[in-house]
Amino acid sequence: TRDLKRPGNASKWHDVNLKLTGCPLGTGAVTARISGDTDTMGYFKNQGTASGIQIEVQDDNNNTYKNGDSKTVAVNEIAHTADFPFKVRAMTVNGGAGQGTVDALLTITYTWQ
Repeated sequence: TRDLKRPGNASKWHDVNLKLTGCPLGTGAVTARISGDTDTMGYFKNQGTASGIQIEVQDDNNNTYKNGDSKTVAVNEIAHTADFPFKVRAMTVNGGAGQGTVDALLTITYTWQ
């Protein structure tokens, strides 16, 4: 928490690559819709014990994703796979983060196209 004392401070990014395999033949793209509990700032809510912390999600192009946002990627037609490279970090909008755990549950809903 010493790195999360000032408003806007954040932890290092942690890569989360969601890889779908066995995509149906003829599928051209897949859309992933992200949902989860949010706080009043619109970031994903920390459900752990640390206070004053939000969870930020971005893709590999540094686009921030909030509740209900989606990303569409093309399916690799040879390998029948789709990759969603995301990254997450703990951040504090207002500063003064308290000690404890950081935990969040996000739901990803996939739509085949």
